[in-house]
Amino acid sequence: MYYLVLIVFFVPFLSGCGVVVMTAVDTVRGGSSELNVIQEVQDLQAYNTVKLEPFTDSSGGKESRELLAQINSNIFELLSQNGINMSDNGSLQIYGEIIYQDDGFRKNLIITQLTLRDQSTGQTLGIVNITGKVAGAMKMSSTTEPVAKIVVQLLIDKHFSQS
Repeated sequence: MYYLVLIVFFVPFLSGCGVVVMTAVDTVRGGSSELNVIQEVQDLQAYNTVKLEPFTDSSGGKESRELLAQINSNIFELLSQNGINMSDNGSLQIYGEIIYQDDGFRKNLIITQLTLRDQSTGQTLGIVNITGKVAGAMKMSSTTEPVAKIVVQLLIDKHFSQS
């Protein structure tokens, strides 16, 4: 009986510590992301400029305006930092949409869908879903940084021409 009382008394404190530890780890790591392929992304070696279309939101989440501004800014910044040329007439068009968002107690997450198209032919070169997650104590807009990192890594992995 004594052990049962101790367990019942200390478990809420332990679970609270777990949230604090998880938040600290996510803060240091900058959250996490996951890539799910919908349509395999083709080799992008023939492309040398990107036209990044502003992301849209079909999730209906309450922080949509802030998320859209942040995700567009993060992706633009990381593309620039990684030597990826951008132009209004880019040979590769990138379309993104936030399709789901959840501002939960333990985790905040967004799911985005990214479509890559050839500007001259309109051919779809690939479609992926990217999930960005951060600890629930962090701002929802923090979920956009892990997503932006995956977008840039995807282009690099698929041999996009960098300057």
